[in-house]
Amino acid sequence: MGDSPALPGEHKQSRYNFRLIENTWDAVSYLGTLPFVEVIYGLGVCQGGQTIASAAVTDHRIKKIAMVSGMMA
Repeated sequence: MGDSPALPGEHKQSRYNFRLIENTWDAVSYLGTLPFVEVIYGLGVCQGGQTIASAAVTDHRIKKIAMVSGMMA
């Protein structure tokens, strides 16, 4: 989640989850600018599993994903 904390009253709301997905898209955009990166894969652990799955569905630059989650909401 880096420097993107939840705004007051935002935690566990859809806007908070969307911000996590936006942060993932931003990370993918940055990785795409690096000359030594050829393929981008995603790994999501716990809540990150939901985030990477949602990001990969909407961003086709993420070629494959792996998730480690006890429960998917």
